[in-house]
Amino acid sequence: MSWTRSKIAVLDFEGDAVSGVVEFGVVVIKGSKIISTETKQCRPLRQLHPKSIEIHGLKQRDLLGLEPFQQNQRFFAEMRNSVDVFCAHHASVEENLLKSTWPYRPIQNEKQSFDWGPWVDTLQLYKKLYPGIGNYSLGNLIDTFGLGDCLKNNALRTCPSGRQSFHCALYDTLASALLLTRLAEAPEISMGSLEWLIEKSNSGQKQSNRPNQAIMFDP
Repeated sequence: MSWTRSKIAVLDFEGDAVSGVVEFGVVVIKGSKIISTETKQCRPLRQLHPKSIEIHGLKQRDLLGLEPFQQNQRFFAEMRNSVDVFCAHHASVEENLLKSTWPYRPIQNEKQSFDWGPWVDTLQLYKKLYPGIGNYSLGNLIDTFGLGDCLKNNALRTCPSGRQSFHCALYDTLASALLLTRLAEAPEISMGSLEWLIEKSNSGQKQSNRPNQAIMFDP
C-alpha cells in the first residue's frame, strides 16, 4: 500500500535539552493534503540561553505564565495513536526531546509499541532522493523546489502573528510537511510503502535512490 494513504504527523520543537521545549508545531498530512495544524508555546524549565533566544525569538518573560511542555503528554500520546507515524526534519532532534520528556509512549493495548517511533525524516529523504544539493536546510529546500509561496500562504492562515518565519515551530513544521506532500505528488516516490519511506529515512543505511521491489509494497 502506498505511503500516501497513511496519516503522518509532522512535528517541530523549538528549545533545547536545558530549557526543554518552549514551542511546538504539529501538522497532520495524508498524501498531498494538510488535514490539521496545532501550535503551542510552553514555559521553559530553566533560563533561556541568549543564543536560543536569538534563534527562535521567544522571550523568557512571555513564557513564564504558560504550562510546561510536560503537561502535554496526553496530547502527544493521542496524536501518536491517531496517525501511522511521526515525521520531522532531522527527526533525531524531535525524537530526543520527546523521549527526554517522556521516555516511553503511553499505550492503549498490547499491540502498540512503547517507543514513539519509527520516524520519517525529511532531511534524510531529500539527501537520498536528491543527492548533490549540498545544503539540506529547510530554507534552502523550500527555495530549491519552489515551495516558498505555498509556505507563506499556509503560514498566513495557520501561524500566530509574529511567528511566520523559520525557527518558529509551526512555520518550520509547515515547511517540513510541504516537502513531504511534494513527494506524494511524485509518481515514482508516491508508490513506495510506508515501510520504504521509513527505511529511506534511516541515516545509518546506504540505499539506492529508487524504491526497490523488496520493500516498495507492504506484504
